[in-house]
Amino acid sequence: MQTIERNGNPLAYQLVSGTGPTIVFLPGYASDMSGSKAVAIDAWAREAGRSSLRFDYAGCGESGGAFEDQTLASWRDDALAGGWHLDQYAAKAAHEAAQQPPAPDVEDEPVTREALAAKAAALGIKFDGRWGDRRLAEAIAAAQG
Repeated sequence: MQTIERNGNPLAYQLVSGTGPTIVFLPGYASDMSGSKAVAIDAWAREAGRSSLRFDYAGCGESGGAFEDQTLASWRDDALAGGWHLDQYAAKAAHEAAQQPPAPDVEDEPVTREALAAKAAALGIKFDGRWGDRRLAEAIAAAQG
């Protein structure tokens, strides 16, 4: 467990590093990050290699403060404080990743829709505008064998 400070209260959180957008679990009223839903989402994120964040609002679970002193607005601000911390974490992870040398023999993947469409056309893949980028990229990967 880690903590960040907000309005004199330590806010407890668990952050799992991984890939993709970070899954943020916001506990329900008078709930905390040790509840069955939060723990299940955390376990799934770990198994899937995804990044996730769960935390306790002030006055709940392992965070400091008295429950009766909190309001919905203060808990909203707790969630925003957690998001701010997540932004710092993401920036740190991105900085560390930038310091790593590129993987050898890895062809750069097309990153724009136009590049994907051009690659698909070159491979003879027929598609229409309803295909998302992911489906198109998967079709390109399958065509390349």
